[in-house]
Amino acid sequence: MYMYDSFEYSRFLNPDMECYPVYSWVWNEVLSKGKIAASLDEIRSRNIYSIYIIPLPKEFRPHTMVTNLEPEYLSEGYFEMFKYAVDYAYDLGIRLWLYDEAGWPSGSANFLVVKDETLRLKILDNGEIKETGLPDLTNIKATKKFIKLTHEAYRKGLGDSFHKLAPFCFTDEPDIRACPFTESIREEYKRIYGEEINTATLSDFSDPEQNIRYHDLCARLFADNYFIPIRDWCRENGIMSTGHLNGEDAAIYTVRYGYHHPMRLLRLFDVPGVDVIWRQIYPGKETFFFPRYASSASNQTGNGLSVSESISVYGNVSYDIMRYITGFQLVRGINIFNYMLIMYDESGYYSIRQRPSFSPLLPGSDCFPDYNTYIARLSYIGRLGRADTRCALYMPVRDIWARCKGAAESFEEMGRDIERHHGQFDIIDDDYILDGNIL
Repeated sequence: MYMYDSFEYSRFLNPDMECYPVYSWVWNEVLSKGKIAASLDEIRSRNIYSIYIIPLPKEFRPHTMVTNLEPEYLSEGYFEMFKYAVDYAYDLGIRLWLYDEAGWPSGSANFLVVKDETLRLKILDNGEIKETGLPDLTNIKATKKFIKLTHEAYRKGLGDSFHKLAPFCFTDEPDIRACPFTESIREEYKRIYGEEINTATLSDFSDPEQNIRYHDLCARLFADNYFIPIRDWCRENGIMSTGHLNGEDAAIYTVRYGYHHPMRLLRLFDVPGVDVIWRQIYPGKETFFFPRYASSASNQTGNGLSVSESISVYGNVSYDIMRYITGFQLVRGINIFNYMLIMYDESGYYSIRQRPSFSPLLPGSDCFPDYNTYIARLSYIGRLGRADTRCALYMPVRDIWARCKGAAESFEEMGRDIERHHGQFDIIDDDYILDGNIL
């Protein structure tokens, strides 16, 4: 059960396992069944009932995040270890979510997709067309290859254990860059508007109408050729699609990061999410209300669930800071909390690679079970009933695409002002208005 119609004290006191926070478990070293079992025993002792594995192969970031993962990602040996983890965790009462990439961003299958040069993303950079190491996720062929290499491979590799997974599949920061310039984008633009994209005015933002058409098209191709196929595969396999974009914490990032239209894409998740890293939310800091992107999208699709990947790259944090970060999001509609991270191997330089790492060696780790139960109770409260929001804040996404001065800033300031007066609101956009019904 994921949403609740009414409050039950017994369920609040002892929340369902689905209410407990989900932790990211980073596989960074040589895998063995003995160490997997020992790690999962430790994880379970801390009242953790949901995890997902982020495999970090040697090729992921060989110079900045050195790892020694073996067996090789997506190999027969890798799936043997993964299946063992699923089975052992299941017997402990822990359910694994499916995480669809090695590292991040999702879409490349650890660079296997882009071995086909025709599937590589091209961008416009200072007037020049350049190739990236990213897959072209505006191209359905790239997404189909990604699904075959990862999602389908997990289903085959897990065999009868596939049903033991929790019904969630996490896609992490899929990205088409701020100015993709692929053949499909060029051809579709000409087909729809009867003219070529002017690369000079696109580079200097001097043609607002072209900017709007261009970003709208990028978002539509991204939606149609990545988000919808991923969601469809998940639903066909009894799983809910979830995950987040990248750089949701400022409205201007709509045109600076690789997603172009946050609300349109988030509504294509069964469980939309946000990413809370680098201390965007922190005590004493006036923060943009960006968790409402995910909760608003969920309210608009009717699911009611929204997730936050929280606290990665925060450095060491206290329980008070974690409670603040979680509470800030809870009152803005987030009700599934994904904390980063637990390391498979914490020895040597791994012990200082990324903070926070929720190690049992940290001071106060004996309080971890109680903290997780506390968060589960909050999550239970956050899943009671359905949102009845009477106030909407319009996101002027087309004005932001057109680079209208102050559009992003005024939108954020109006949201902050509503919150200063303790107002509750959802974020809406042109798509939602055009698709909505007048009651």
